[in-house]
Parts: sequence; C-alpha cells; structure tokens
Amino acid sequence: MSAATLTHLAELSYRYDSSMQDDDLPYFMRTGGGRDIVELPQYQFFDDSTLYAPRHSHTRVLKTWKEEFDACYREGTLVNLTLHPRGDYGSGRAARARVVDEFLNYAARHPRVGFATCSDMARAWKEAHPATEPAPV
Repeated sequence: MSAATLTHLAELSYRYDSSMQDDDLPYFMRTGGGRDIVELPQYQFFDDSTLYAPRHSHTRVLKTWKEEFDACYREGTLVNLTLHPRGDYGSGRAARARVVDEFLNYAARHPRVGFATCSDMARAWKEAHPATEPAPV
C-alpha cells in the first residue's frame, strides 16, 4: 500500500491497516499527513482464501493453520487470521466454520494466547508502543 493511501486512510480516521506482509509484529506509523496508523501485518497462510481457493481439504487447512500457529507461538508473533464469509473461497460454510472453531480452540489451549479484533489490537498496540516509524515509500 502506498504512503498516500495510508495517509488517506488515517485522514478518514482508520486506526489500522492490514495489507502488509512485511513483519511478524504490528507496528505504528506516522503518515505523510502527520496522522498515525497501526499496521497489523497479515500472513498469506492465515488467510482462508489462500487455502480454500485452490480447493484444499478442511483437514489440510486445519493442519496448515496449526503448523503456522505453532511456529508463531514459539516466536511470540502475531497471528492475524483473515476469514472470508463466502462459501466458495472462504470459511462461510458450516463445515469450514467448524475448521475455524477447531483452530481457535486449539490456539486457546496455549498459555498467554488472547483474542482481539483488529480495532482492539491496534488500540492496545498504540498504547503500548507509542514510537512510530515512517510510512513506507
């Protein structure tokens, strides 16, 4: 995403963006307009459409999410799960919703794991990490 787009989002009072795949932790940026926005980086294999669009099985999706979660958990990084309500390439069908439920229950069994909306995560990150980075060019 361009610096101009981030500036525009911040001017519209967006608290966060989640389009970058460039880090394992959130970061807080000052945009060209002098406003701040938190980047909540996402990772392709935590996006359900990456796995369901090529028609991977439910078992494979769950296995992939668990393996990726385990690696993130060991390193103490963010897991930004991106779910689409569509049934053709997202988690919008009953069988796929059960995969999401099973994954969330798996993650919840680990100590120090919490769940938050992106808005809540951005707010908490901003409070805990007031230093900013320049927006990417």
